[in-house]
Amino acid sequence: MTPSAAALLAAANDWLAPLVGGARQILLVSHHQTKPGGLPFGLVISRSTIDPGTAWAILAVAQIGSWEVCEISSLALDDEDPSERVWGLSPYELSDEWLEYGKESTTGALVAFNRNREGVAAIRSRHAPPDSLWVGPDLLISLSWDVEKPDCESWGKYWARPREIELRLGRSSAWEPAAELRAEIVSQRLFVETCRRYPRTNRPEDYWAWDDLGQWDQRDKLALVRSVIEASTLDEDDLLGRLGAGPLEDMDPDFLLDEIGPAGLADRRWLIALAYDRDFEEPGPHAERLHTMLSPEARHWLMAARAKCGTITKG
Repeated sequence: MTPSAAALLAAANDWLAPLVGGARQILLVSHHQTKPGGLPFGLVISRSTIDPGTAWAILAVAQIGSWEVCEISSLALDDEDPSERVWGLSPYELSDEWLEYGKESTTGALVAFNRNREGVAAIRSRHAPPDSLWVGPDLLISLSWDVEKPDCESWGKYWARPREIELRLGRSSAWEPAAELRAEIVSQRLFVETCRRYPRTNRPEDYWAWDDLGQWDQRDKLALVRSVIEASTLDEDDLLGRLGAGPLEDMDPDFLLDEIGPAGLADRRWLIALAYDRDFEEPGPHAERLHTMLSPEARHWLMAARAKCGTITKG
């Protein structure tokens, strides 16, 4: 039998008491079984009442009727004013920590501790149980179980969130999709608006959305790029060109054509973006494949877009 939640809280407090002075607020208590018949794990997130920007994640495993703490990690948010942040740093940046199930384990629990700057009232996920998500007036917390240990190159890039998050903002009763960003939990609407605004204004405080576009595996990246392109207009050449020369060019061109498909290639906005993607420069095998997928009218649009952006050569 799995020990009780009360026993889990008691075990967490016994570990924290000698390490952390002052009162603490319990934010989240979650239970998980790694597989049918596998070990039960529990996780407690406790927040300092003295420094609200600091919390602790305590991971415990059930052992013969009691909880044995196996990992403790601190979560800390900086107090920097988001208006003072510089290039590449997000005002929605969070603290994320991976807690391993055991010293020999390659999987563990991932906790993301995020400031609630957007006025999120609730969050939910198709792939995360309700007790893995927490919303407060100033904080958002998401917990992902069974996360593979990241390598040095992927740490903090795209593994740090549960999938398919939706959220409600303010007093709204409507759920809307969240953008699956590097470490932030923000509405897709905010992400798209920021991406579209940056090429017009070049405001440093908007660069975070573009920085996140450069961090993803290609399937997740394409979903984000698609949301921006489908919200854009034909006169946003600079936006579409940057998407083509940046995140789209970073993807495998065959994957890209497979995913866009004939329906997407009938959209002039996609053709403008692809005109800036050097993988489709003529002559070349990818340019030939693209050509066979286009209608005569679409080929004309692509040629016009290339003429407008000028000759592009691989650098």
